[in-house]
Amino acid sequence: MKELNQQIIEIERIASHAWPAHEVQYLGGWMIRASYGITHRANSTLIMDELPEGDIDSAIQIIREFYISRGLTPRFQLTNASVPANIDRKIADLGFILEMKVNVQIISLDSLIQGVSPFRVEIHPTPQQNWLSTYAAVGDYDSFSLGIRKSIMTRVVQKKAYVAAIFKNKVVGVGFGVAERGWLGLFAISTLTQFRRKGIATAITRALAQWGVSKGATRAYLLVEQKNEPANDLYNHLGFKNLYYYWYRLEQGSNEINSK
Repeated sequence: MKELNQQIIEIERIASHAWPAHEVQYLGGWMIRASYGITHRANSTLIMDELPEGDIDSAIQIIREFYISRGLTPRFQLTNASVPANIDRKIADLGFILEMKVNVQIISLDSLIQGVSPFRVEIHPTPQQNWLSTYAAVGDYDSFSLGIRKSIMTRVVQKKAYVAAIFKNKVVGVGFGVAERGWLGLFAISTLTQFRRKGIATAITRALAQWGVSKGATRAYLLVEQKNEPANDLYNHLGFKNLYYYWYRLEQGSNEINSK
């Protein structure tokens, strides 16, 4: 259990670098993040380690004020490695409801790079306009949401790549990868609706894996909602295994709609 908890903390730290919030503050081992309400990860407090004084009630009030002052709803991201051990129950008792569960899956890149794809892929160090327009179309993101997501990705200082799958000179799928400390993070893997179930997501994932190997990565991780059965089925088919899951708690009574 201790070894697993250490790996959870390692991946969560790396993932926070791969999807960095606009604003980050620390309260002991708690990472408070805000990015104008766009994406859960970039607008939640990740609990990893102990508070400096151990005063949980005061810490939660500080965090509430942080988000409310920015027009955001207080939200926490928790894992089984979060401490103290009763922190999830403590937050739940204060009126924070369970919002979402997300699987963290991992794989060795040696096994992921096998296979040949019929789709042409392009890899760029910066997001091209056709990459962004396809990403926005799949996620139904408006210009504000897309702008914040773009700023999150371009803020990454680690090695990164934007992959586009091409069909008849049209970008039909995209993906984003970040390499750090032997890990490759896979994000924003998206395929246009009319081109799904044709192997495009697989082609993007393998292209990112090959790029990751060239940057010294040996393992990959990705984050997928538990209720997203098609994505879970795809990654299971590719050989990804669940390592752990995390969940969000949102302050009850929230009307937040912009954190997709």
